[in-house]
Amino acid sequence: MIYNSLPTATAFILFSGHGDPRKMAAMSIKKTAFENAIREGKTLVTIPQAEWWTSQEGRDLEDEVEKVKKGLLFLGIK
Repeated sequence: MIYNSLPTATAFILFSGHGDPRKMAAMSIKKTAFENAIREGKTLVTIPQAEWWTSQEGRDLEDEVEKVKKGLLFLGIK
């Protein structure tokens, strides 16, 4: 509707400002839960291995943060 109302030879730019944060948010929840368990005095023996936070997951989280920062851009000329 907006695009159709534009005059001819007009640039239409739509920018989201950020990418999809869902994966980053899920990873952050896991990291926080692991850190809280360690602060509470739990050890790796008492924390299920599926709930461990690894250095690789830390690097993956950094990558996800960068992806979310990039955003999406749609550009069109009518």
